[in-house]
Amino acid sequence: MTWMLPEEFKGTFRLAFSDPSFDGFECVMKRHTLGALKAASKTLNINAEDAKAGRLNKKDWSNLTKALDQFALHLVSWNYKSDDYPDGLPATREGVDKADLVFVFQVYTVWLRIIVDQSVYADFETSDIPMEDIEVPSDGE
Repeated sequence: MTWMLPEEFKGTFRLAFSDPSFDGFECVMKRHTLGALKAASKTLNINAEDAKAGRLNKKDWSNLTKALDQFALHLVSWNYKSDDYPDGLPATREGVDKADLVFVFQVYTVWLRIIVDQSVYADFETSDIPMEDIEVPSDGE
C-alpha cells in the first residue's frame, strides 16, 4: 500500500495584505514546508531597510538568501509590475531577485507570519485522523 499526502494538506493560498498600497497585488503561495520554516526562522530579526542598504553581516545575508530561496520555491504566482518591469516579473527566484527588495521583504513578512503563526493549525486535532490498531510482534516471535 502506498501512502499519499491527503488533499487537505495540499494546495495553495493567497496572501492577504492590509496595507492599501497592496490593493490589486495578488500573490499565491504553495503550502509551506519544514525547510521554509527553518530558513524563515533565521531571518526574524533582519530589517528590510538594513538589507537594502547593505548593512547586513555575512551570516544574515546567507540566512536571507536561503529564506528567499524558500520563498521563491513556494511562490506560485504574483502580478508584480513596476516601471522597470511593466510586463511583470515571473514567479521565480530570478523574478524575486529583480523585484524591489523592500517590497519583496514586505510580501515575505506576510508569508513568514503565516509560517510561524501556530494559530493556523489551531483547529487541527490528532483525533481528526482515523487510526486503526495494529499488532506489533515482539522480538521473540
